Amino acid sequence: MVRMGLLSRRLMTYLSNILKKIPGVVLAVFVGLVAVIIHQTFSISFLDPVFLSLCFGILLKLFINPKNEILAGVEKAPSYFIPIGVLLYGALDLDFQKIFYLKIDFIFIILFVFIVFILISLGLCTLLGLKEKIGYLLTSGTSICGV
Repeated sequence: MVRMGLLSRRLMTYLSNILKKIPGVVLAVFVGLVAVIIHQTFSISFLDPVFLSLCFGILLKLFINPKNEILAGVEKAPSYFIPIGVLLYGALDLDFQKIFYLKIDFIFIILFVFIVFILISLGLCTLLGLKEKIGYLLTSGTSICGV
C-alpha cells in the first residue's frame, strides 16, 4: 500500500510537470504558425518562417519574466518539435521508387561509407572532448545531410 502511494505521488508529480509546460509549448506553436502565415502571405524570400520564429522568440523573451512558468514550456518546446521537424523536412523529399532502380552493390557501398563516416565522426567527437549528446547530434546530422 505504501509503495502504491509512492507510485501515485510520482505519477502526479510527473503529470503536474507536463501540465505546467503546456502553455509555453502552445505559445511556441503559436509563434511558429504566425511566422508561417506571414511567410505565406507576403512571399518575401528573407521572411523565412524559421527566421521569423527566431525573431519573434527573441522579442518575446524580452517581455517574459524569467520566473514565469510559461518559460518552462517554451524552453522544452525545441526538444519536442526539432526532431519532428527534421524528420518531416527530410521525409518530404524522399522518393522511395528510385531505390528500386539502384543496383544492390551500390546500396552496400552507400551503407559502408555511411557506417565508416559515423565511426570516424564519433571518434573525432571523442578526441575533441565533446559531450556525448552533442557528438551524436553532430555525427547524425553530418552523416545524413553531409558537410
